[in-house]
Amino acid sequence: MFLILILIVIYSAIYLTVFVLAHKDANMIKPLSRMTIGMLILLAITAFFCLFFNQWFLSIIILIVIIGLIHFLFYLIKY
Repeated sequence: MFLILILIVIYSAIYLTVFVLAHKDANMIKPLSRMTIGMLILLAITAFFCLFFNQWFLSIIILIVIIGLIHFLFYLIKY
């Protein structure tokens, strides 16, 4: 579980860099979409582990973040 959290923190830093670059260059939208899908997968795995270890309150918080990322992904797909 701790390894997944470290991976999410590192991936979030890279994701933020690509997000900033996508504002400057429209060619970065496709990699940003792929990274959003990757982040959704990592968060889904984390939510599953939280449920497995009986921490349902953390999985609800992660679920809210996943819903927001899905909304952002649909916004990216539109462009």
